[in-house]
Amino acid sequence: WYECVTYQELIDLRERNAGKLASRFMEHELNDDFDLNDDGQRTITLTKKLQAKSRQQAKPTVDSRFRGIDQQSVKQTGHYFSSLEFCIMEGNTKYTKAELEKLVYENGGTCVQNALAKTFCVVTDNPNSIRLRTLIKNKQNDIVHIAWLIRCVEQKHLLPYYLSDLISCTEKTRQALDLLYDEYGDAYYTSTNENELREIFNKMTSTTTTPTPTPTSTSSSTTSKKLPTNKKRRLDEPTPLSQSTINIDTISNPLNDNDKLRSFITEFENSYFPDESYDYGLFRLFYIYFDQYWTIGDESTLFIDSNHSLIILESQLHGARIAHKITSDVTHVICAKPNVDDTKLNERINVFKKINRERSTRFHLVSYEWIKNCIQNQRLLKELPYAL
Repeated sequence: WYECVTYQELIDLRERNAGKLASRFMEHELNDDFDLNDDGQRTITLTKKLQAKSRQQAKPTVDSRFRGIDQQSVKQTGHYFSSLEFCIMEGNTKYTKAELEKLVYENGGTCVQNALAKTFCVVTDNPNSIRLRTLIKNKQNDIVHIAWLIRCVEQKHLLPYYLSDLISCTEKTRQALDLLYDEYGDAYYTSTNENELREIFNKMTSTTTTPTPTPTSTSSSTTSKKLPTNKKRRLDEPTPLSQSTINIDTISNPLNDNDKLRSFITEFENSYFPDESYDYGLFRLFYIYFDQYWTIGDESTLFIDSNHSLIILESQLHGARIAHKITSDVTHVICAKPNVDDTKLNERINVFKKINRERSTRFHLVSYEWIKNCIQNQRLLKELPYAL
């Protein structure tokens, strides 16, 4: 009120402040609330009272790195995580926690912030976090690396674990490992690359060079030293499991499926023993019905001479499966060569031909000579020259 302004300064003040002469409380100019900017002009800062008030209004919240996202805002595009519950602990340098949860929601899964007994797996790349140590100790959930989740999303399928994906596992998974791997971690049914093979050899070396315990050692320490290396690693926490593949609940044990097992053995023989695979695996993929019953498929009407009986045994020795009835998966029907006056055999052959015409997948109707010549030549021969 003791200063004067020109008319133009008054107009500028009115336009700049929209008619207001003051917008906040101002302290005395000798107060510390006045500062000087780089141009030497006075600027006003908030009073300590207002600063304290603003600090009191801030509510404590969970850091955005650890908060879950809203499922309603995510559109589902896949279904291979359906009915599965995940716990995303945290992200890594490439994917944030929110991005990983979004991938789960997009493919039909759900996310929780604390792992429960029904949680499918815990996903993280930090095995040393305090929360994770508790989960590892309880062993109620499989704990996997983020790489496994990304691999599932890229291939659009729920994939089995690799051992390199696992940080810790449940007792159920550990029992599945024992069925699929030997004591050094070598898989029974899956191929092994060079790096995995080197690690397996290193385990063998470390096991054989382990010093023998002294007689004064306790029984418990002696027992633990006799355990294979990979067994101890599975029990110790939080040491990661070895670099190899693992199939658990998502893939059945090949021993439970004879067809898959036979196919696997055949591929294995052809890959690693191409010159020897026909010694005892010549007919491994064939399901053969031998004409040894007066009434087709009736085992109570068995008839067969000793020569043909020996051929049946030889075919089994070379991997053939013997069918006692003509089912949809029979690949060959073996009969004796008929004579003109052998009416019963000719009638059965005509019945076989009629059955074959009615099938969607036909079998080969051949004579016993086809079996004998294949064994003598140690290779599969064409069926057409032996067709009946």
